[in-house]
Amino acid sequence: MAHKQIIVIGFLAVSLLLAGGNTRAEDLSRKPIKLLVGASPGGTTDTMARAIATPLSTTLGRPVIVENRPGAGGNLAADAVAKSSPDGSTLLVAFTSHTINATLYPKLPYDPVADFTPISMIATVPSLLVGHPKLDAPDLASLIALAKAKPGTLSIAIGGIGSSLHLAGEKLKNDGGP
Repeated sequence: MAHKQIIVIGFLAVSLLLAGGNTRAEDLSRKPIKLLVGASPGGTTDTMARAIATPLSTTLGRPVIVENRPGAGGNLAADAVAKSSPDGSTLLVAFTSHTINATLYPKLPYDPVADFTPISMIATVPSLLVGHPKLDAPDLASLIALAKAKPGTLSIAIGGIGSSLHLAGEKLKNDGGP
């Protein structure tokens, strides 16, 4: 599967650029910042969000809270951020599904490009293909040969349908051939 990477990117609603309105600057300076994560606690994206929360809070002098909203491949969290107040206090810590979802879901309740502005890439995480030590496949070529010799007997575990790992597994299956 080579060294595919998951890119974890922090996104900010584009409406932050339009902030102004009724909220005064001194009110915003005390308002906590929420980092919404579209995945369950304990996963890679959640871990990255928690790793930056404290330093971000220290730097900005504002509380930074990580809030998990798993479901629909990150769409629930992204939708909440897209519809949040345009004051910059709600940010999305996104993962590759944020861009993948635009092709998987024909009618998203938000525009994954127009409704967000990237702030910073906070991490890259390699994807690894591993197997049980007793599996007679010490390398990728052996794994493909085993899959061809015993069709339908191997399976893959992934974190979510439509994720980059799911798509990488499907690509490996297709590229390996029948």
